[in-house]
Amino acid sequence: MVAVSTVQDVRPYFQEHVSAAMRSVDVDTREETAGYLVGLLADFVLVPDEPNLDAPLASVLSWALSGRPDERVNRMRCLGDLALFRCGFFPDQLERRGVDERYAAALGGRAYDAVASGDRRASDTVNGLAASEVFAELAARFLLFAQVLDEVRERTAMQTHSELTRMYTRFRMGGSPRLARRLARRGLC
Repeated sequence: MVAVSTVQDVRPYFQEHVSAAMRSVDVDTREETAGYLVGLLADFVLVPDEPNLDAPLASVLSWALSGRPDERVNRMRCLGDLALFRCGFFPDQLERRGVDERYAAALGGRAYDAVASGDRRASDTVNGLAASEVFAELAARFLLFAQVLDEVRERTAMQTHSELTRMYTRFRMGGSPRLARRLARRGLC
């Protein structure tokens, strides 16, 4: 039987993996933005009540826009977080649902951009840095941060043969150097 340990805070676990993923993907970013990614992953360990993790992104956008003005910035942040999480941790699920990664990234990036614009009026900070700067960077480099989360997923999740086959198929279709490196680590390319 495998021993399972419990911890009170998963942030150190994700901090280690986000840092390693950033080195692997060759991403340099502010400490505050990296910390936001760690917090995002830690928060997704606990399934949020809203928005529903399985809800279509268009439905989450509708939910975000239907909120009262004082709720919209937070709801747009939820949309950005969900889009980033899905692009990074569940790219195959997006594909199976017929959702183009670029669409999800555009939606998430625009959501983060709306948060950055909304937070310029606020004095919120993330580890001492204006939150608007963190969200502006998430918006501008959305796909790069999705790659970081994808790398974290690979480092922390067991990959089945079918997942490896889909990864190889995606590599053959697009020739992504990132996928080539991942397949090479598995001895498949």
